[in-house]
Amino acid sequence: MAETLTFPDHLLGDTPETYQPMTLEDRPRVLAVRFGDGYEQRAADGINHQPERWNISFTKKSDADVQGVYDFLKARGGVEHFLWTPRGEVSPRKFVCRAWKRMFDHYDVVQGITFTLEEVFEA
Repeated sequence: MAETLTFPDHLLGDTPETYQPMTLEDRPRVLAVRFGDGYEQRAADGINHQPERWNISFTKKSDADVQGVYDFLKARGGVEHFLWTPRGEVSPRKFVCRAWKRMFDHYDVVQGITFTLEEVFEA
């Protein structure tokens, strides 16, 4: 069974000043053909052609908070899917994370991590 990615409330931000925004990127997969006379034809690329991509960034967080997210992503290695429930939803869906970046301050006291979760459709 797939692991589940969750974030503690304090990591998401307890107040409007510490709130960590997430952005949802929609990029439907579309097959398109252009003809010489300027005519274009488009069709959905499969039945699940609208996967979601969530760009998430946690900044100014403790080493322990960042390390927990980093370890989870590293353990899956960009290959294994995991379950995650996007904001405002009640049911988890399958995602993968193909790349992530850690940020360090000069003294390694305050850190951050940025990553993108890509929705996948598989059995």
